[in-house]
Amino acid sequence: MSEPRTFSPDEIIRKTLSLTYVGLKAAPDGVAKSVILKGETKATGIPAGAPKGLHYFIASTEAVDRSNDIIIQSGWDFSYFKKNPVWMNNHNYSKWPLGKIPYIKVIAKRLWIGVDWDMEDPEAAFIQGKYARGYAAACSVGFKAKKWAYRDDDNRWRGGIEFQECMLTEVSPVPIGCNQEALDAGPKSDDIDAKGSTHDDLLALIEGMGEQIEQLAQEVKSLTAAPTGDAVSAPEPEGEEPTVEDDQGEPNTSKSTPAQAPRGTRLIFNRAN
Repeated sequence: MSEPRTFSPDEIIRKTLSLTYVGLKAAPDGVAKSVILKGETKATGIPAGAPKGLHYFIASTEAVDRSNDIIIQSGWDFSYFKKNPVWMNNHNYSKWPLGKIPYIKVIAKRLWIGVDWDMEDPEAAFIQGKYARGYAAACSVGFKAKKWAYRDDDNRWRGGIEFQECMLTEVSPVPIGCNQEALDAGPKSDDIDAKGSTHDDLLALIEGMGEQIEQLAQEVKSLTAAPTGDAVSAPEPEGEEPTVEDDQGEPNTSKSTPAQAPRGTRLIFNRAN
């Protein structure tokens, strides 16, 4: 049986803080969900490669909405919208737009938009402030249906409609939207350093952490070989080897350590409760 590893109390504290797990699982839709750094979760919610300086929303999804309708996201036609990408005021076409929407893209059955608020318009600045302060979150699409079908032929009145092809005309900030999932996606992209990181930035972070973990592993080996200071015993951990999952979530049976784990994997340290 091997001798128990020994470390000084200061070394144990320092190594524990250094080993705080930095985790990222990039979503398959290309949107970075979150990064966990020393216990702090920073929500991102910004599409990968999105331009800076915009306010991002998920404008539509394939959820069954409050009217029992569904909009198929692959059926969007943006051809006319891109010629006049207006951010309207609560679908009120008698009022001037509150801004424009230079970014629009369907990602994984969700319609993402990036809004450029007209902050010289007092009304636009007032409404934008509601979102910035957390008093509003919803948005809503205005569209013309090109192809659709009843979801329930036996109950056409209440069964809802499946909109299979739609021409987008505008998107509006609203107090309450028809689609409960059409919401503010988080911070403006130019605030991202304070509130999160882009997909590419997070991948770079992981690569950098891989190098730090490898260096730390070498330091731990040297400490194990020649412990110094007031030593305390730390028994060999049992059943705490990291489980390495590949991108498909399947366990990797190889005995990879954090320093050896291939790119694109997620490390999960099993702990007994």
